[in-house]
This record gives sequence, structure tokens and C-alpha cells, in this order.
Amino acid sequence: MPQQSSQAPAPGRELAKRPVTALQVGGYAPEDLARDVNALVAIRQIAHVTFNPAELRQVPPWLKPRISIEMINPEPNAGDVYQREGVRCLHKTALDRLAVARGINWVPERSGLRSNPRDIDNVVVCATGIVRDLSGEERTIYGEAQWSYEKAYAKYFAEKSHKSYLSNCRDNPPLTREEYGAKRATEEREYALERTESRAKNRAIRQACVIRAGYPANELSKPFIIASVQLNPDYDDPAFQAAMRERALSSLGSMFGGGPPSLPQGREGMLRELPPPMQAPAISEDDEEREIEGVAEGQIQPADVFASEAAPEDSRVANLIGLGMEVGVDADGILTAIRRLWPDLDGDMTRLDDDQYRALIGHLEARRTRS
Repeated sequence: MPQQSSQAPAPGRELAKRPVTALQVGGYAPEDLARDVNALVAIRQIAHVTFNPAELRQVPPWLKPRISIEMINPEPNAGDVYQREGVRCLHKTALDRLAVARGINWVPERSGLRSNPRDIDNVVVCATGIVRDLSGEERTIYGEAQWSYEKAYAKYFAEKSHKSYLSNCRDNPPLTREEYGAKRATEEREYALERTESRAKNRAIRQACVIRAGYPANELSKPFIIASVQLNPDYDDPAFQAAMRERALSSLGSMFGGGPPSLPQGREGMLRELPPPMQAPAISEDDEEREIEGVAEGQIQPADVFASEAAPEDSRVANLIGLGMEVGVDADGILTAIRRLWPDLDGDMTRLDDDQYRALIGHLEARRTRS
């Protein structure tokens, strides 16, 4: 049996002899980790990076990364920043650009006024949004801001604020500290709700983009690099095409009541080969104006298509639109055909007589046969 050497190796020598690929740090080989660290250090010397570049290699296959570069003008009179306590803070217009680049989706149901609407002297507003990280996971962002008449009065009643007012005073006689504080606080109260909402959203945007509230002027000369993800579907995948069609048909069913129109047996394969129809218009739950093609231009009225009670014309409209979507013709295409064939109807589907209705159904059936 060979004898083992009792001589201790030099410090660090036993680690140096190990193969480099055997050592993993957080899932990284050392050379990969060093490369990412060096890249991050180099990028931060010329730009504000709000993400870890190493995460770009970990984006799920159904998503693809999107990199946006946003320039901020560091001059206060340019509208992107304002001066405050020795630093320059990003104005709402600049933060809104970063929010678009980050892909923030606001959640109105979880945002808005949190205080008593009758108490105009105390306003609390929250803003809630959803962002998707590079890992594909959704993250909730939240911002809250408040305003009170008492704090606003105290701010302008302060001696420093009143001295600033007196140095540029045009009132004759000048206002006292009490009068000046009450006047400015009353002026702020008029737009307290709008300004508090903007402050709440600004805080949520800074949280989503991981940026500070203020920067020195020289740092704002560097651009902000924002990373987000967007859907990267395989449009040639039959399963994805079927899912898109199922979603469109389900939306149609929610518009006219009941479930989505059932397809005839044996037509599933044919349906997948057709081009995807337009997405059905969304309808809000609080009976706001329904956004459909033609309504915005005043060509048809929502009440002409969406009747409050069930009627024979409703089933005809549903049949026409359902068959049209099945063969790749949206509601606007059907309305255009009605206006061209029967101008006196003014594109109103509910005014079709039996012969006109059968003629349209025959035309759509012929189109499906040709497909």
C-alpha cells in the first residue's frame, strides 16, 4: 500500500488543483459568475441598470426579454426633473415613460381613494399595479400617498416659507403668516386628489423599476436601462391557435349570454387552419359604453345591437357574428356588407328581413365551404 504523504499542502494549493467546473456558486460556474459581475460593473459606469443582466439567460421560453433605454434630461426647466433638497427628482412625465418601458399594468379595482370622500381636508390615495419579472413571475407593486390641510398649512406657516414669500411679495399689504398658510393650503386642497394620486403612482413606479427618489445632476446624464418581458408564443402551434379561438368564442358568448357557440362535428381541424379572428371587444361590468367597431364613429348605436330583452333579432345577430368569426369575418365586416348591399338599413343587423338574413347566412356558409 503506498504511503500517504504527511506534508501539508501549501495554503490554497489544494483548491487550485481542483477542476474549475466542479465549483458552483448559486448555479453558476465561477467563470460565468465573474463574467456577469464584470459586465454589470461595466454597464453601471455608463448607465443606470435596474435589473441583473444574468437574468436575461433565465427567461422562460414562452417569454422574450425587451430592453428599453430611456434618457432623462437633467435640466429642471426641461420637464423631466425638479430640484428638491439638493438632488433632482424624476418628474411624473419621466416616470410615466419608465412605467411604459417596464410594462406596468395598473389595477383600478385595487387603486383609488382610501379616505372618506366627504373629508376634503384629509386625502389618502393608493395605486396598485402588476409587473412581470424576467423569471416570468408576476409581482404586485403598491404606492400610497396622503395629503392633509393641517400639514399643508403648517408647511406654509413656517417662518422659512413665509420669508421666501416676502422676498417676492406682490401683495399690498403682505399677508401675515396665518393668512399665507391658509391661502396656500386652500389652493392645494383644490387639486389634492389628483396630485396625491400622481404621488402614489410615482412611488409604485419607483418600486417597480428599483430607482431612487432623487439623483445628483451628473448621474442623471446616464440613461436608464429597463428590462421587461413580453409573450413569445408559437403561432404555428395548433394548440395555441385553438386556445385563441376558444377565447374569442368565449368572449362572444359573454356578450350575448350563454356559452360559446358549439362547432359542428368534424370541423375542429378546419377551424385551426383558418386565420385568427379579431379579439372580441371587452365589456365593462358597470354598464359603460360598449366599445364595438362602428359605435365610436356614430354609425350604429349600442342599443341597436345589444337589446335589453331577448328577441328573435338577438339570435339572428348572434348567429351572424358567431358564423362570421368561425370563417374569419368580424362584426365590422358583416356591418360593411349590410351597408353595401342594403344602404337603407344603415348597417343595422336587427332590421334584416327573412330574405336578407338568409342571404347573409348563405354567403357565410359558402365562404366556409370554400375554406
